[in-house]
Amino acid sequence: MVVYLGESQVLVGQDLESLKRFLNAKGPGLHLLQDGLDSLRFDSDTPARDGSEDYIIGADKNLGCYTFVGSIAQPRVEVDMAQNGGWGALDIAQREMMEDLASRIKDHRVLDVFARTPREAFVPLVPREFVYKDHPLPIGFEQTISQPYIVALMLQALSLKGSETVLEIGTGSGYQTALLAQLSARVVSVERVPELARDARQRLEQLGFKNVRVESVEGQLGYPELAPYDAIIVSAAAPRVPDALMEQLAMGGKMVLPVGGRDEQDLKLIEKRKRGRPKVKTLALCRFVPLIGDGAWKT
Repeated sequence: MVVYLGESQVLVGQDLESLKRFLNAKGPGLHLLQDGLDSLRFDSDTPARDGSEDYIIGADKNLGCYTFVGSIAQPRVEVDMAQNGGWGALDIAQREMMEDLASRIKDHRVLDVFARTPREAFVPLVPREFVYKDHPLPIGFEQTISQPYIVALMLQALSLKGSETVLEIGTGSGYQTALLAQLSARVVSVERVPELARDARQRLEQLGFKNVRVESVEGQLGYPELAPYDAIIVSAAAPRVPDALMEQLAMGGKMVLPVGGRDEQDLKLIEKRKRGRPKVKTLALCRFVPLIGDGAWKT
């Protein structure tokens, strides 16, 4: 199993005594506060990066192992994933997804929200055996949700700390929205397919997310009424970086989006600077559905 403390990633033994020895030797000033049947609670002399001070170690009795779940100040999804003991209690498909992501994604907050967000709740049309595979999945209306790695890469690129207001272009089924809601203070998500927007809004409400606003829009790019945004994430491909979205991005803010043709794009990270041109970095090759609206594709 993998235990995340700060930015470190360390393999530890699969029993309680090994974990205690590891924490005593390697932990950032951790002190055992509570030794329960289902979890261990530690206080740290060094506060976590999100400002919290407590760490929770969740237990999986069936496997007899313990794994780091997260700091108690982080928002949690009000479903079984938030209570089942972390990676040790995930099924094989979920665990394989997390192991693959952990080999390529270094942001422990991004990994944490992936581990406790039930992807199957957002793709009702897909058989469960395919839900956690690393490829796009259909959600109806000729739309898809992206493969887990690409979503994680985009979220990591935004470097969210928890205080940001984020604009999401393309709500889809609400899966990425749910991840964003746990990484930032507020999410404004727009979707051009009214039925998808309605279903995602209901789904997110049922899962207990209070810091999300889903809007159905057509024609316009983004949601300028609530701009500027600290970060913007675009889940559809544009032929160029849209001026309308740059105008809605706060100074110093970051935007990640696919840019290129209809068949293949470059995933770009754009950082808006006070002086000079925006800083642009290419993250990966990708394939997204086209972004429709002024400043993007017409149809």
